[in-house]
Amino acid sequence: MIRVQDVNTKRDDKDTSHKTGTTEICELIKRGRETSTREQACQSCNLYPSIHPALLSACIMWSRGCCMRLLLLVFLIFYILYFISPTIPTFPVKGYGSRKSSIPRPVLTLSHDPPPNLGDNETKAFIQTERRMRTRVTKMREACRKKTFQSPSRITTDTLNSAARARTVALEEVKLLVCVVYKAGSTAWNLLLAHLYNRTEIIKSELWYKMIDVLKPSFTKFVELHKSSDYMKVVMVREPLERLLSAYRNRIQDQSQNSFQARHFGPIILQATRGVRYSKQEQFHVNGTLKIVPTFREFVQYLVEKQVPQEYDPHWKPIHLLCSFCNLNYTDIVHMETYDEDIHYVMRKTGLISEIDEGLLQKGKHKGRGNTQALLVSFYSMLGPSLLEQITQVYRRDFILLGYDPTNHLKLISPNTTINWRDGIY
Repeated sequence: MIRVQDVNTKRDDKDTSHKTGTTEICELIKRGRETSTREQACQSCNLYPSIHPALLSACIMWSRGCCMRLLLLVFLIFYILYFISPTIPTFPVKGYGSRKSSIPRPVLTLSHDPPPNLGDNETKAFIQTERRMRTRVTKMREACRKKTFQSPSRITTDTLNSAARARTVALEEVKLLVCVVYKAGSTAWNLLLAHLYNRTEIIKSELWYKMIDVLKPSFTKFVELHKSSDYMKVVMVREPLERLLSAYRNRIQDQSQNSFQARHFGPIILQATRGVRYSKQEQFHVNGTLKIVPTFREFVQYLVEKQVPQEYDPHWKPIHLLCSFCNLNYTDIVHMETYDEDIHYVMRKTGLISEIDEGLLQKGKHKGRGNTQALLVSFYSMLGPSLLEQITQVYRRDFILLGYDPTNHLKLISPNTTINWRDGIY
C-alpha cells in the first residue's frame, strides 16, 4: 500500500491541504527521479524501498488532481477484479483470452502436499520412471542444440508456439501443462479430464477432444506458464510409424464410424492417386461413410507427393510441428509405449492421483486389433522401398527428438533394402 507522509495530516483549509499534499509529493518524487535512484524517491515519499515502478507512477498520478485520481481508482478496481480476485465466475470456451462466449469455470481443489508414503515396489517404479523421463528430456534437448534443429525464424517460431498452444491443456490448480497429441493417448487423457472437471455434456456425447477447447490457455497465458519453473510441462508422444498407421486405420479405413478425415480426405486421395473423380453416389453410402476406401499405399503416396507436413491433419502431422519441442521447455515426455507407468507418474507428482479414478485410464484406451509388429510389416510392406524411405524421412525429426529408432521396424518391413531415414528435407 502506498503511504505518503503528511498527506492525511490535519488540514486547516482546502488550500493548505493541496499544498502539503500534491505539491510536496510531486517535489519529493521529482527530486528522487532526478537522481535516477528509485530507492531515494521511495524513501523521500516514505514508501517501501522495493516498490514497483508502476506504484511510483501511481503516486505521481494521485498528486495531480481529481481526474488523475479517478483514473487511478478505475485502474485499481480493474486490477483487483481481473488479477487478484480468486473468484472469477466464468472463463471462455475458446481459451482464457476470448470473451465472446463463456461457460462455468471448473472448480477443482487439489492438495499440493507431498505424495503419500509409497511401498517398496511403488517407490522403485516411481524412481525408474523419473530416470526414464530425465533421459528422454536430455536427448531431446541435446538434439535441439544441433545445427539442423536450431530455432527457425521468428515467424516460424511464433507459428509453432501457436500450434502448441492449440493442443495444450492447462491445469493451473496443480501447475500442469500437457501438449495433447492425437493418436498418442489423447482419448484416455481427455476422458480423464472430462470426469475430473465433471463436464457432463462431453461425457454424454463422448466427444473427448473438446476438453482441449475447455482447458487451453490464451497465447499470453501459455507463454507465461511455459516460462514458469513451478510448472510440470508434459508432452505425449508415440513411435511415428505406429502413430501414422493407427491414424490411417482409425480415421480413414475404419468405416464403422463416420469420421471427418474419411469424408474429407477419401475423395481427395483417390483423385490424386488414381486420377479418378468419383460421384457422390459412387463414393459414399447413405450414412456418409466411404464405399471406396483409399489403400494405405495411396494414403502415404498422397502425403509425400501432394502435401507438406505443415499441412497434414493433426492426427498424422509430425509431433514436432504440434508441440514445438525446441522452442518450449518441456520437463517430461510421456511415451505411448509406457503410457500407464508414465501417466501414473505424472498424476502422483502433481497430486492428481488422489482425485482420479485410475480405472478411467483403462476405459479410455483403444483396444489393440492384432499384433503391432505384424500390422506394421503387413501395411508398410505395401509401400515399396522408395515410398517407405520418403515417409520415414517425413518423420525423421520425430524419430531423433523423441528418441525412437525405426531401424528394427525397417529391417522387418524391407529386409533386402537399406532404408535411409536420417536424410531428407524435413
